[in-house]
Parts: sequence; structure tokens; C-alpha cells
Amino acid sequence: MESQENVLWKGMMPEYLEMIWGPRETWNRQPEKSSEPLPRVRAIEVVEMARKMGIPKKKLIHALGFARGDIVRKAKSGAYLNERQSELFHGLREIVAIIERYYGKRNDDPAFNAARWMGAYLGRRIAALGDKHASDYMRTLEGQEHVRNCVLAPFSGVYL
Repeated sequence: MESQENVLWKGMMPEYLEMIWGPRETWNRQPEKSSEPLPRVRAIEVVEMARKMGIPKKKLIHALGFARGDIVRKAKSGAYLNERQSELFHGLREIVAIIERYYGKRNDDPAFNAARWMGAYLGRRIAALGDKHASDYMRTLEGQEHVRNCVLAPFSGVYL
């Protein structure tokens, strides 16, 4: 008698799913949270990310919920973001990395740019987010998790 899990995955192209998600035994495992804080980010990286995304720095700073004057001042002086700001910026970078990993693999266009794709995505109204812009959800880690789920939905077979 086959287990329910084997019946469920039979015929769903496990090789393809393993190519995208990694080994099957890791699919249901929760990522381990590190007790160490993430490294702090230089403020100039926010400006550079806006440039990579093809959006005005003002728009990215606003999407992340940062004070524009604070970021501009820190960028000019070479200062670092505070811990909360760094966490939010790491979350954004993680989403861009996910886009590169999943959409970059499937996209045959060698000019595909994950950061630019994310820049355009921030300006879109997303039905799964209550018909709000994705940028409205980037101010908190929980909001970023919602955006991450929306970005990954096509790869999990979920319709949001």
C-alpha cells in the first residue's frame, strides 16, 4: 500500500519540483532561524538598489517606510541603517533573490533583470493583497512575507 504522500506526488513531475524546491525531504522543513542579528546595511545600498530596480530612490525609501532625509544623510556620510531598517532591506533583497532564482530559471531572455522586475511589481496592484500595491506591504516583515508568497504562488500551483 502506497503512502498518501506518494500518491499525492505521483504524476506531479517530482523531478521538476525537486529542481525548483530542492530535495523532497526538505519541502516541509521550516527554515532555521539564526539567533544572530543580520549584518547592518550601508544606507548607500538603498540608493543603489533603487537604481538597479529602475525606480526613483524616493519611491523605494517610501515603500520601505524609511525617512527620506535620514537615508539621504546616512548615504552621504557612509553611515549604516539601523537594525530595523537593515532587516527590512535584507527582506527586500531576499525577495529579489527569489525572483532571480525562480523567474530567472524559467525566463529565456538573457536580459532578464530581477531587480527591475521587482521595481515594476512594487507599483502594481495585486488582487491577493486586497487590490493594494505591493509597495504598501514592504514596511513590515509580515507584509514582506505576503509579497514573497504572492511572488512564489505561480511556482507552488496556488492561485491567489
